[in-house]
Amino acid sequence: MIGFRYYHREKEWSAVFIDSCMGLSEEGRLQFCRQTTDMYLDKKRTAKLKGEGYEGLAIYAGYGILEGIGGPRFILDLETETGKQKVDMIVLEQRVDASLN
Repeated sequence: MIGFRYYHREKEWSAVFIDSCMGLSEEGRLQFCRQTTDMYLDKKRTAKLKGEGYEGLAIYAGYGILEGIGGPRFILDLETETGKQKVDMIVLEQRVDASLN
């Protein structure tokens, strides 16, 4: 399982997915994480993706659990330089409860 933490639209996010993205650079992975986060925030059910070393389609699959982590689940069908790849991922907003500090 791979996890990314990143800032997008002035918030901190995490994305987790099974490492099925062989051949994609870290920058390419970060790009599809951001594009999928945009899709989630814009309440789109499907979106075309394109970035460094890939292009394809993302589909919102409702709430899901991946390796024990739950959240909005997306299925990505990508065409990469090394062939077709399917990515199953969860997107999570990172929140800090100020009352706990």
